[in-house]
Amino acid sequence: MVGPSGAWRWIVRVVAIGQKDKTGAPLRIDFGLGGADTVTPNQARARAGRLGPV
Repeated sequence: MVGPSGAWRWIVRVVAIGQKDKTGAPLRIDFGLGGADTVTPNQARARAGRLGPV
């Protein structure tokens, strides 16, 4: 993901099972995994894997 400043960062987007947002759509949550300049793709995958079910 590219932020407003132009910095690249890794995120993982998950859907919270059984939860809805205020419009009634499935609730999606973004978790930051770190900046792309300091976190490798493999590290980002490992961090995402540790999140578990939401």
